[in-house]
Amino acid sequence: MTDTTSRMHGTRRARLLATALATLALPFAGPAVAQNRTTEAQPAEVSVRAFGDLGLVRTSGEGASFALGQLDAFVTASLSDRFSVLIETVAEANDANEVSTDVERAIVRYAFSDKFRVGAGRFHTTIGFYNTAYHHGAWFQTAASRPTLFAFEDDHGILPIHQVGLMLDGRIPSRGLGLRWFAEVGNGRPPAGGGEIQNMHDADARKSVVLAISSQPDRVQGLTVGASFYHDRSQHTPATTVDENIVTAHAVVLRQDFEWLTEVARIAHGVTGGGTTAVTYGGYTQLARRVGPVKPYLRIEGFNAGTGDPLFDTLPDGRTFLVGVRRELAPAASVKFEVTSHREGAGPWTPGAKAQVAFAF
Repeated sequence: MTDTTSRMHGTRRARLLATALATLALPFAGPAVAQNRTTEAQPAEVSVRAFGDLGLVRTSGEGASFALGQLDAFVTASLSDRFSVLIETVAEANDANEVSTDVERAIVRYAFSDKFRVGAGRFHTTIGFYNTAYHHGAWFQTAASRPTLFAFEDDHGILPIHQVGLMLDGRIPSRGLGLRWFAEVGNGRPPAGGGEIQNMHDADARKSVVLAISSQPDRVQGLTVGASFYHDRSQHTPATTVDENIVTAHAVVLRQDFEWLTEVARIAHGVTGGGTTAVTYGGYTQLARRVGPVKPYLRIEGFNAGTGDPLFDTLPDGRTFLVGVRRELAPAASVKFEVTSHREGAGPWTPGAKAQVAFAF
């Protein structure tokens, strides 16, 4: 065999070996190639933000305590002009000094148009105004504390603040009235009420429904008015179901140097098929006015609890007066000081105080 023939056979064997090695490598290279192509095809616009707060709290009968507030990681992504994702994860401490982390909101949403959007996941129910205007970043709200009516479930709140399910909303053509509609279907409350969110399993398979409407008229700067209705039927005991009907109404004015928030709610709980219906009324009014770098605020809250409520049989009547002041430390940082006086039923008035530093970045 000549040298030329040997070189030809050697070259052919090298090519066959290279082809075999490339074939064996395909199953391993494929995912990486696919991932690169996917990344190039979907350049998502991702925004990552964080919010947090620290406080000093004093309640009647107890000493002052430094308090770790909520530490909030907030991520949004626009996967296209119509498709978006929102994930909000919060770490916070409880009364037992334990720190836990919860996914507070996880929403995927597709906008067919500004008149019709569809979303799914875990979200804040469209009950009233405060629940969807102020989420888990304390820096956004004027006061250091939320109104009692809109306290979170794990803070002994009485409203279904969070929900897992389907959400729909859209703009209503209304010639300057700024009308929007909202509709939601979710897992509802767990059996016997309680503060747990049915994230994975709906124990009684019944769904809650929310219908709401709001208006932001062009002629009145910063004005929002609206109403909402919530219905659910939950399993109170193995033999008893409870119908829950919540109606809310709100009127809000938010301007750069002035705010006024007023909300009322009627919460009715009745045993299905008979018996009396317990009705609880709650509401609040909050006023604030910016004066230079400071913003004094005042809030009045009230509850009139229905007797014999099957879900909240220990809920007392309550009155709260709150006065505070907020000062901006930086474009995304503020300090707040507030004092409260609270009364439950016919009991004595009890004072409280809270200082808070809230920030965003």
